Amino acid sequence: MTSIHNMRSERAALVTEMRAALSAGKTPEFDKLAKDVEALDAKINAEERMAAYETARSVARDTLETELRSYSVSRALAGFLNGNLEGREAEIAQELGRGQSTRGLRIPLSAIADYEQREVTAAGNPAIADQKFGNLIPRLTPASTVIRSGATVLNGLGYGSIALPRFVGGPDAQIAWLPESGAAPQGNATFDNVVLQPHTAAVYLKISRRALVTNSIGLDAVLRADLNAALGRAVDSVALQGGQTNAPKGIMSLITETTTASGADISDVAADLLAVLENANQNSDSAVFYITNAVAQAARKLKTTDKLPIPLETNFFGRKPYVTNIATGQKVIAAVPSDILIGFWNQAGTAPSVDIIIDTASYSSEGALKIVGFTDVDVGLKNGAASAAWADLAA
Repeated sequence: MTSIHNMRSERAALVTEMRAALSAGKTPEFDKLAKDVEALDAKINAEERMAAYETARSVARDTLETELRSYSVSRALAGFLNGNLEGREAEIAQELGRGQSTRGLRIPLSAIADYEQREVTAAGNPAIADQKFGNLIPRLTPASTVIRSGATVLNGLGYGSIALPRFVGGPDAQIAWLPESGAAPQGNATFDNVVLQPHTAAVYLKISRRALVTNSIGLDAVLRADLNAALGRAVDSVALQGGQTNAPKGIMSLITETTTASGADISDVAADLLAVLENANQNSDSAVFYITNAVAQAARKLKTTDKLPIPLETNFFGRKPYVTNIATGQKVIAAVPSDILIGFWNQAGTAPSVDIIIDTASYSSEGALKIVGFTDVDVGLKNGAASAAWADLAA
């Protein structure tokens, strides 16, 4: 697209030609140049208006992020419940709900999770049904073990599915040794897509009505922590396991289990899983392990011949093991965390948010409330089976 600066330079040149045509008495040429200037003025005006809109949108987003610093989840919930949502919470709810379907009260995701905003830009209309992006790596940190370990998080994805281009083959597959004057074989790079599409996750909390209307600072911290933990567990559940009805597929549902020797030591299993990644041309130095509580407990009981405890990381070759109770049994997962893609959907260009419904009926006899949060999320692996490997020590 031609910049405003270039169009203004072009206009100045046309005006100079108009002056010369007028001085020479070339009326037809002057009239033609005048029409060109008028058309160019219209384009410049349109670009200036567009720039003003974009600046206003940026200012609005910055203002919203500033407002969030003193945003209160409990005050928003109490106001919505009593029908008198007002002030900062009302303004933010209105801004987040603009242009997208909202079932109840929309609250910013950063109000319940430590969040660092980074702008995501898509070519063309960001609200089309299917979007194709390049490398999008904004950061989001709810209480998720997978995200904390370094997963790639994408948010502000707008509507519909997204397709991330993936390089799967290239000319290096056509390497050949040639005689003098021999012809080199041609090789073509090949690509496919990693497709993410929204799956709706619902999490809920139970809270007494009296506690909610107290509007205490302590309650606000509890609500934030509980919603944050619930969202984090939802993310970990699908990223590591997945495959439940209507849920995204995660590592253990996308990748076939690695066969290990029966009764193998934990370190032997870890070595086998790292070998799987290395055989797939992954740099295992960046790999981490996700282990269940049962595996962590067994590993912590291992001792040297001198009866000294063996540090947990030693059994995993210096890689950090993340302990999680999301998976059951004696599961061990080795993965390159940045290869794990986690996408959050919300209106493109707005701050990530969670749609909240306050249910006063389910626990009405107790005088308690059911707070339900909805968010759209999906997970994927950048390099498929080359991104992770897993095994069950009990198998």
